[in-house]
Amino acid sequence: MHILNPAPLQMPSINRRRLLLINNPVAGMRGRTLIDQVVAELEKRGAHITRSPPGQEAMRAAVQDAAGNFDAIIAAGGDGTVRALAAALEGADVPIALVPMGTGNVLASETDLPRQPMRLADLIIDGRVQHITGGRANGQPFYLMAGAGFDGAAVAGLNTPWKRRMGKLAYAGPGLRALSRKPPRLDVIIDGKSYPANWAVFANGQRYGGPFTLTRRADLRTQGLQAVLINAPSRLALAAMVARLAAGSLDQVSGVEVVACTRASVHSPEPVPVQVDGDPFGVTPLEIESGGSGFSLIVPEGYAR
Repeated sequence: MHILNPAPLQMPSINRRRLLLINNPVAGMRGRTLIDQVVAELEKRGAHITRSPPGQEAMRAAVQDAAGNFDAIIAAGGDGTVRALAAALEGADVPIALVPMGTGNVLASETDLPRQPMRLADLIIDGRVQHITGGRANGQPFYLMAGAGFDGAAVAGLNTPWKRRMGKLAYAGPGLRALSRKPPRLDVIIDGKSYPANWAVFANGQRYGGPFTLTRRADLRTQGLQAVLINAPSRLALAAMVARLAAGSLDQVSGVEVVACTRASVHSPEPVPVQVDGDPFGVTPLEIESGGSGFSLIVPEGYAR
């Protein structure tokens, strides 16, 4: 009598075939080349691609018709594109697949998304779906981070056409100008407790600015935010903390506190610039709360585990 070892269980093929493409029209040549290559690979696999016309109103109209008509929506762009799409999808059960074409691509780094067209096409068709939690800034949804202070000033000072040409190098000038100013005073209240800071970032995920690690305590897949509070006594001290952020050790520096956050408010004597998911978001005051409907994201198997 022979006892056969059972075959390993295999995940059933998902086979997404009806796909809506939301394309960032201001992506550079490299980005357009990538999405064209991904679309070609998807079509080889039998997928049917519907392209949404450009413009916010056209995107919203297409997204409203997505539920029941498409198996997934492809967001070809950066973190801002995903944020706008996820906000338009609030309440609809259609997963988003990301083709990273932005400057920072924080979400792509966070989920270890592949960059090769063949692997991206395979992921879009058969990849696992992970629910991504969110937060709200002044009532508006965000999914990665909201910051007041240094990063808000750097993003506010960014030249968009220059950013399209130069990529991350375009942040050098605005970043240096933000560091040359006296660090602002922020009054931050988190779940009823007051904290002083010059720069406050409310993180939903670990990554920041692409590959940099802001705090390992945050996780896109769990409810709740982590407030990273930087209290720098001088311009030089703030510059040193920015350097530690680039080295991935900011949350280990004296003068930096990481606090679990459900609700927070940020006030300042003078208006301080704010950024949300890498885009300008006006100035303080800023009201933060965790929660919101979130969205479904197609992710690599390793991140889903």
